[in-house]
Amino acid sequence: MGNRQKIVIVGGGVAALETAIGLHECKYVDVDVAMISPTADFNYRPFTVLEPFGIRHVAEMPIRSLVDGCDVELIVDKVSRVDQTFKRVMTSKGTLIDFDALVVTTGAETIEGLPGALTIGDKASLIKLRHMLGEIDAGLVRSVAFVATAGASWTLPIYECALLTAARARHQLQSAVRIHVITPEQCPLQIFGEAAGERVMALLQDAGIKLHTSTRAQSFDDGEVKTITGAKVPAARAVALPHLVGRRIPGLPHDANGFLPVDRLGHVGDTESIYAAGDITDFPVKQGSIAAQQADAIVSELAVRFGRAQESRPFRPQLHAVLLSEGSSTFIRASGDKGPHRGADVSDEPLWENAEKIFSRHLSQRMQRLRAAGTKLAAR
Repeated sequence: MGNRQKIVIVGGGVAALETAIGLHECKYVDVDVAMISPTADFNYRPFTVLEPFGIRHVAEMPIRSLVDGCDVELIVDKVSRVDQTFKRVMTSKGTLIDFDALVVTTGAETIEGLPGALTIGDKASLIKLRHMLGEIDAGLVRSVAFVATAGASWTLPIYECALLTAARARHQLQSAVRIHVITPEQCPLQIFGEAAGERVMALLQDAGIKLHTSTRAQSFDDGEVKTITGAKVPAARAVALPHLVGRRIPGLPHDANGFLPVDRLGHVGDTESIYAAGDITDFPVKQGSIAAQQADAIVSELAVRFGRAQESRPFRPQLHAVLLSEGSSTFIRASGDKGPHRGADVSDEPLWENAEKIFSRHLSQRMQRLRAAGTKLAAR
């Protein structure tokens, strides 16, 4: 190995891939990169949620195809412990792997957001969501509540699911289905501000969806969602966003919710060689585009550290969203640094290059090149 440096990336999601591809773009000649992922496939979560509605996109892709040519060693395993003193990680299989820099991108764990409701956010929920849509098609379910749970920073999936469910009901001639959206937000997609909220409210109204803002769902049972104000929303089924908690790895400084405290260059706490990006960090917005931007900041910092650049580029969040509704897409973009009610660009046309659901400098381009080349990717 000589004086070669070892960068270890833990995780196999957006932040992990953006880091790996970004490091390759820096054209290192004296750095070895290893990615430790629990699976051999990358799950593109925005498309996973859409699959039950018949919107066919590739939701799962082999990691090896995405990092092909990037000189990345893929290790299918999980990290069970980090030793900061000796700069090494231990995997669940007992393997010890040394590192000069460690990038943690393990994501967050999803737990039930509203007891009794169908919690979306992972592949396991797809079967239940598909079953519920079948019940609507058959006229067995006449009311559904879509719930943005307290603490959910990224509420777009709940509006998207509600709009697509309403469109499906109309196509199946189930016009009697009543659909509600319950959210603690003052307006839909509050993180983007008033312009985006007004656009989503118009879409909901056109779809016949009843919107309940500034309220929190407390329970779901006996065919109704009860809110903290005592209101009761009739619903034969309820669909809710999950509650997120950090994936705790012994040896790392987690906060009370299991998330890793990071600065604008991705440094974890006061550690010298450990970085983190994505949902595992304590940045409040948990979304793929944010994860990619955090990864880019880490790559820039590593480039300085290993002599490939003169200046780092700190993480300055930009929010990007694509909301799908019947026959249309709404593109929304805003700065993530100015607090709520910021002005946002809202358009029916793409506002950024590649127009992917997840905006990223490197991963989006790699995915599009693979599609253009006709690379066979797994769609499961």
